Amino acid sequence: MAVVLALAMVQQVSADSMDDLINYVVNLITESLIAGIKGLVDLIVQGIHDSLYSLLAELMDLVIELLIYNPPLEPAYDLWNEVRMIVTSLYVLVLIAAGYRLLVGVVMDSNPSRTFREWVIKTIASIILVTVSFDLYRLILDFEKVLSASLFVNPDLSGFLVASASVLLILFINVFLVIGVILMFILRHMLVMAGVIFFPIVLFLCLLPPTRKIGQTFLTMLAVIIFLPFVEVLLLRTAMAAFSSMGSSFEGTLFNAVFGLGLMLMMLLTPPILLQACFNAGATISGAVESTRQVTRIITRTIPQKSTQTTLNQYAK
Repeated sequence: MAVVLALAMVQQVSADSMDDLINYVVNLITESLIAGIKGLVDLIVQGIHDSLYSLLAELMDLVIELLIYNPPLEPAYDLWNEVRMIVTSLYVLVLIAAGYRLLVGVVMDSNPSRTFREWVIKTIASIILVTVSFDLYRLILDFEKVLSASLFVNPDLSGFLVASASVLLILFINVFLVIGVILMFILRHMLVMAGVIFFPIVLFLCLLPPTRKIGQTFLTMLAVIIFLPFVEVLLLRTAMAAFSSMGSSFEGTLFNAVFGLGLMLMMLLTPPILLQACFNAGATISGAVESTRQVTRIITRTIPQKSTQTTLNQYAK
C-alpha cells in the first residue's frame, strides 16, 4: 500500500513538473516571438527612417541646385522671334490709330499735337524694348541668379536634416513637402521658358491704356516667377541660421523639427503670398497715383479761376 501511495505521489510531482516545464517553454517561445517581432519592426522602422533621411538629404541638395539654376533660353529663341515680329507689326496699327485721332480731332487734350508726339515717343520706346526683350529677359534672369548665389554660399543643411530625423512622422511629411517644392521649381522653370516668349506681348499690352492693367498684371506675375528663388533663398538662409538657436535638448529638437516643417510649408506657400502682396501693393500705388491725379486736376482747375476772379476784382476797383 505504501509503495502504491509513493508511486502516486511521484506521478503527481512529475505531472506538475511537466506542466511547469510546458508553461515555461510556452512563455519562452512567446517572449521570443514578441522580441523577434519587436526587433523586426524596429529594424523595418530604422530602415525606413534611414532611407527617408538619405532621400531627404538628396532632395535638399537638389533644392539647393534648383535655387540657383535658371533654364537656358536659347531653345525658345525662334518662338520669341516669331512673336516679336507679330507684335512689332501691331505697332504700325497703333501709330495709324494715333494719326487718325489727330487728323479727325478726336483727341480730347487741349494740345493734340503734343498728345500725338507723346504717343509716338512711347510707341518707339516700346518697340525698342520689344526688340531687345530677349536679351533684357536674360539679363534679368542673370541678375536674379547672381543675387541668389551671393546670398546662399555653402549652405549648412545639417540642422534641418537632424531636426527632421528626430521624429519619423515629421521626416515622412518633410520628404513629401520637399518633393512638392521641387515640383514647384520645375513648374517655375517651365514658366520662365514660356515667359520669354510672351514677354513682347506683355510689353505691348502695357503700352495701350485699355490693356495696360492686364499687361501690368502679367508683368507682376513674371517678376514673381523670376525672383521667386531669391525670396526662397532668403527664407531658407534665415531658417538655417535659426535651427541651432534652441540647442540639442528634447525641447530644442522638437522645436527645430516643427520649425523645419513650417519652413517647407512656407516655401510651398511663397508664390501665392508673393503674388497677393504684389497685387495689393500695385493696387495701393495705383490708388495713390489716381488720388494724386485727381487732387492735381482739382488744383489746376481751381487756382486759375481764383486768379482770374482776383484780377477782375482788381480791375473793377
